[in-house]
Amino acid sequence: MVWLVMLGFNELVIRRVGSVAIMAMALLVLSGSSALAQRAREYGEMVDYPLVFPVDGPVSLSDTFYGTRSTGDHHAQDLMAPKMTPVLAVASGTVHYVNWSRDPESLNPHRCCSIAIRHDDGWESWYLHLNNDTPGTDDGQVWGIVEGVVPGGRVEAGQHIGWVGDSGNAESTPPHLHFELFDAGGVIVNPFNALRAACGGRCRVTGGAVAAPTSATTAAGPNDTLRFGSRGNVVFETQLTLGSLGFDPGPVDGIFGRMTVTAVAAFQSANGLAVDGKVGPVTRRALVSASPSSELVVSAPSSVVDSGIRDPIVVELQGMLARVGHRQGGTDGAFGPLTFGAVRDFQKVAGLPDTGTVDQGTWDALVFAAAGSTVDLSAIVVSYATRGPDVRDLQTMLEALGHDPGPIDWTFGLMTRRAVVSFQAMVNLAASGIVDHATWNALEAAYRG
Repeated sequence: MVWLVMLGFNELVIRRVGSVAIMAMALLVLSGSSALAQRAREYGEMVDYPLVFPVDGPVSLSDTFYGTRSTGDHHAQDLMAPKMTPVLAVASGTVHYVNWSRDPESLNPHRCCSIAIRHDDGWESWYLHLNNDTPGTDDGQVWGIVEGVVPGGRVEAGQHIGWVGDSGNAESTPPHLHFELFDAGGVIVNPFNALRAACGGRCRVTGGAVAAPTSATTAAGPNDTLRFGSRGNVVFETQLTLGSLGFDPGPVDGIFGRMTVTAVAAFQSANGLAVDGKVGPVTRRALVSASPSSELVVSAPSSVVDSGIRDPIVVELQGMLARVGHRQGGTDGAFGPLTFGAVRDFQKVAGLPDTGTVDQGTWDALVFAAAGSTVDLSAIVVSYATRGPDVRDLQTMLEALGHDPGPIDWTFGLMTRRAVVSFQAMVNLAASGIVDHATWNALEAAYRG
């Protein structure tokens, strides 16, 4: 047996964990590490990811991924277990956050207790509501994370990292581990089947997997009425628009869930429309009319700008080309032969493929150059229309520093871009809205404070 020690604020608590069981589960993880090929996943997709079961003790499990909570849709698995039941790392990797801090010298004790681990394969697991109570009390005075588990530290599959509790916003609930799993692209997935398989016969499992709340078998089209269960790019764009207008749609994931319904209903109410939580022709026109198009023009395009189109974003493109010395005739919003040639000229100077097509890399390079900065694409960390855990980290830092990025949804949308511009202006960096290394370093320095 392996003895593990937790040093609390008020007492020393000693627990023991079966090392043989841990080793067996770790071998299972290693043997199945190539089972999931890297590919794009949908939000909430059920996965059979090989993992160590994260609770070492009696536990009950049911599929709670699509459960509804007061803070919105749940999107996690709740593993019900007694307080002080050991919590184990499901895979080997590096501790990314402790209590949402990335600084091993400042662990946010007032936000105790949670851990995020970035796995060696790029996936990520989160462990929330770890214990913060002296046994037998609800005093919130204990540090429920194993000593030595700090941001940047190494953990192995099956390693003891903390204890089940009810910290955070779970104080009024029975003790449980809130467990989330993200794929290597930063998409949150449903680990119910993976947990059930890892637990074997040791868990009390109630019910089977719950299907995603969708009534649509195909992606919604641009003219379809969007309603609960709709999914696809048109839902994604609607969620971005709602967020830019201050109506929180929840995760910007292309799935029309409960929070998106609520956001649509709030928008309808604020604009004197019939409130039904659906996006039909009337609501769609109102959203387009209310959308901050002037902000969209100065943001990077989410799709390719190509020869022959006429759009306000081309006006911005032509203006930037003129500012960096590549004249293209008039600034008329029409992407014709002169603009095509100017784009190719700029791409040659910037060392980019001279296709004449404005893709994300070309747009970012233009924004940098027009802002008077050196064109260095390798310096870009994240920029508009990108997604993933780095965007999540960016949004977390911006929010903590008082620059509202909108929902922490892993998506670099309009509100996040505005927040970046605001921060850059405050610290006297080029307000490009692109997060390069200089901006990222300044953010981290301010965040650690």
